[in-house]
Amino acid sequence: MRLMTQSVYSYSYDFLVFASVFYNTAPYACMFLRTSGNCLLPCYDTIRKITLSKSMSPLTEQHDSMFLCYVKEKVKILQPRDKTVVLPIDEIHVQQFFDDKDGSVVGAASNSKEAAKPTFAFVVSSILSKYKDVVHVLPTCTINGEQLFALIQRTIRGLEEAGFHVISDITDNTNINRKAMSSFAVPPKLSFVYPHPCDLSRPLFFLFDSVHIFKCIMNNWINQKSAGKCMMYPSLQEKVQSDNCEITRFELSSPVSIAQSSFNALKQLHQLEYDSTVRFAHNLSLKKLELSTFERQNVNLAVRICNDFVAQALVDHGRKRSILDCHDTSIYIKIISTWWDVVNVKTPMKGLHKINPYQQPLTKRDTEPRRFPNFVLKWLLAWEEIPGDCGKLSEETFTALWNTCYGLLSVADYCLSELGLNYVHLGKFQTDCLEARFGQYHQHPGGKYDIFLRQVFESEKKLRLLSTLKLKLREKDITSTNFELDWNDFVRVPNDSPEQLVLLCYLTIF
Repeated sequence: MRLMTQSVYSYSYDFLVFASVFYNTAPYACMFLRTSGNCLLPCYDTIRKITLSKSMSPLTEQHDSMFLCYVKEKVKILQPRDKTVVLPIDEIHVQQFFDDKDGSVVGAASNSKEAAKPTFAFVVSSILSKYKDVVHVLPTCTINGEQLFALIQRTIRGLEEAGFHVISDITDNTNINRKAMSSFAVPPKLSFVYPHPCDLSRPLFFLFDSVHIFKCIMNNWINQKSAGKCMMYPSLQEKVQSDNCEITRFELSSPVSIAQSSFNALKQLHQLEYDSTVRFAHNLSLKKLELSTFERQNVNLAVRICNDFVAQALVDHGRKRSILDCHDTSIYIKIISTWWDVVNVKTPMKGLHKINPYQQPLTKRDTEPRRFPNFVLKWLLAWEEIPGDCGKLSEETFTALWNTCYGLLSVADYCLSELGLNYVHLGKFQTDCLEARFGQYHQHPGGKYDIFLRQVFESEKKLRLLSTLKLKLREKDITSTNFELDWNDFVRVPNDSPEQLVLLCYLTIF
């Protein structure tokens, strides 16, 4: 920023980018800093002109000529490690009506003249970095598997042409998603790997979201209509091995017998510890054991029920207090909890921090994260042979769990051998990034659950702008400026050097 006259200032490109990010990230802090007189920041109208000049709204991408226009420009400023991605797909429900603002009508579905209700969002999420971005938002009224298949195929081809390397699709376990992905095979068939639409010699892995599967497993248990809400599963034996730490491994009992896990055992455990000062199952509460239909979609509540603390509390208190089926229920919880530990790893040091060998990244070595999914596959085969349908997983949940265990091992082997990675985070193959984006859509209009399609477009435009401006800003090395970073300079900021105050705000926020 340089002084031209006593009343006119010229802002540099980098400073305008910073001011735009500063205002959109912390508007009140930006307004306070501007009115304090210690720093000369651009006014809101100037920043608004910058934001409006960027055609980043998903509304413009509804036209065929502008399809994926945002990500095709964004890829030019990405690092090579950001371009190996997975493609999570999910839908968000919006209020079904048309909205008129300044002569612009928003709310129509892309494939119908009616108002949109389910809105599909497509995200690219890098498996090697923290980069993730919504590449397309599609408002629909009704859509079938063939239409969704055509859109997925077109999106993958567009991303590959832009410079991305798409290795996997990730969806939840709904009928339309299964039909869409089955169309990648001829004849249509549900599998965990298909020929890649851009290169038939490459694989395209299809995975069900492990978060969604975990919630489905818990809901299958809660929804059992038997007397004790019991799940019938092949009995297992625990074996504790001590290498550097104690590792609990499971084996199918020989001969295979049927064990019974009771959800009512958890309620009995909660009643026993309700008035205790020290509680083993400290996560349990009556609210978490009596979840509503809406609350069952929250994975955090499911984790509070299915964890090692609850399993150990059943073992310690169950035999002393005569809780029915306490041992079998404890084993069942440990199996599901351990599977969740394996598939929910997103950082390389999580296993060391948690002192849990199952929370380590998957490597070429024969470690616990590689052994356990193979064990789950054997366990599911034995479970399928149990006669009758009572006390078992639903057919959809069983198939999704089977395909995902196979798919995660296959995509991990592909990344380790073909892509040359040293380790793989299985938690990268989830739709968590998309669910977090949906949460931002709800928060930007003021924390509303029922939002409009226009609010989705406006929120996404703002988030895209912030992401792009931050990448532009970080291209410059801010520590290589002409002034030194000395704390004494920040204690007393002179009026003739506002850049230091701006730099301090930058370092504090980002």
